[in-house]
Amino acid sequence: MKNLTITLVLVFQFLICFGQNERVIFEDIVQFDKRVDFAFDVNSVVIGKDAGLNIDESNASDNVFIGGSAGQSSTSGSNNVFLGNLSGKSNDTGSGNVFVGMQASTMSTASFSNVVIGFNAGFKTLSGQNNLFLGASSGFENESGTNNVYLGANAGQANVSGLGNIFIGANSGIGELGSEKLYIDNSGTATPLIYGDFQQDKLEFNGAIHVRDFMKLNPILDAPTSPEKGTIYYDKNDDKVKVWTGGTWEDLN
Repeated sequence: MKNLTITLVLVFQFLICFGQNERVIFEDIVQFDKRVDFAFDVNSVVIGKDAGLNIDESNASDNVFIGGSAGQSSTSGSNNVFLGNLSGKSNDTGSGNVFVGMQASTMSTASFSNVVIGFNAGFKTLSGQNNLFLGASSGFENESGTNNVYLGANAGQANVSGLGNIFIGANSGIGELGSEKLYIDNSGTATPLIYGDFQQDKLEFNGAIHVRDFMKLNPILDAPTSPEKGTIYYDKNDDKVKVWTGGTWEDLN
């Protein structure tokens, strides 16, 4: 009965203050601000000390900021969801982002359409777009990189401006600074179990490959250009499988 009474008193206090367009503070933990209540056209929800502190009602709308200083600097950004202390703290005009976790994309100012989940994930993302960072400190140094997918703690941590990378596994691609690369591994090695370069349509396996049934080589008319030692192909002209030995093509059958 005591808990129920306290709850009713708090709710009553909130309704009175809301009617007076005042801010309600319960033990400095949760804040409901009249600027972002459901009753306003901005259709935003803000909970937490200094969360959404600078929202401009005439420009920003449809935001959800929950946590201390979440979305604190947002003025005209819309359609954002920031959950966690300091998540999206510096966001100003960025829109369409989902930041979940303490300090997730804290430094973001004008990023768009990113999904960032994890402690310190995407911490320095300033203007990046269309990124997916999942895992603590994944994409930590990213500033302007776009269209990246980093899955795993510390994945792609040092990459600042890369485009179109896919890093899968804890610490995968942690030191890679380029673009359009594929790393699949559970360590920060520079020779991951699976490596790829999307620009060159190149895929590398840094380990033994076991094929249970069969593997097929598509016959081609012309030998590969700039082959590396050990390169093999199926020559359609004479139906031979050939290997580059470093100086010539040798038949394997």
